[in-house]
Amino acid sequence: MKDFVEVKKMPTCTDELETTNNRIHESCLRAYWILENVKELLNRNIPYDMTLEFIKMMED
Repeated sequence: MKDFVEVKKMPTCTDELETTNNRIHESCLRAYWILENVKELLNRNIPYDMTLEFIKMMED
């Protein structure tokens, strides 16, 4: 699971990334890691309301 603060700092689109005319795989973007963290929270049976709070923290 990635640190929530680290995920929050990730760009949300490829335009924000420095590239050398290479395509960026979506796994480099914030949405992927938010989903991965939510899956981990669900596997740990973290309460629904806490999981939503974590999602809000990573989105803002």
